[in-house]
Amino acid sequence: MALWDTIKEIRIKAGKTQKQFGDMLGGITKTHISTIERPYEQTRTTASDSLLKKIAKTFTETKEDQTTLEKKLIMERAELLLQRMKIPFEFNECFIKIRPVIDLNENIFNEYAGMFDLVFDNIRKPLNIGGIIRLACAT
Repeated sequence: MALWDTIKEIRIKAGKTQKQFGDMLGGITKTHISTIERPYEQTRTTASDSLLKKIAKTFTETKEDQTTLEKKLIMERAELLLQRMKIPFEFNECFIKIRPVIDLNENIFNEYAGMFDLVFDNIRKPLNIGGIIRLACAT
């Protein structure tokens, strides 16, 4: 399921209007909620990692459910952003492995890592030059 569909599904399951949903998340406007509930291709906007964490915290009952939802939302966002950058990738739990399109030498990898620093709020340094990046997912 796409990130925008997941966010909308959470709101609808909670029985909230877009305004109520935004208010519960700390005064996010109805317009912004409407924007992040529509496909990225239409809006060119997606929810930030910090907003996704607020959604997970606000709309779950247990810490375990919060952790599970937070991880799901962050991974959906990561997938969306990687597709947008046209970078081949695969997921493994909280890890993203960038598939080398060309010989992934250190300079090229550092260039990719710089792009991730710009698009992810919760990024940790690459674990190795082989193209593995660890997201700061809840564990």
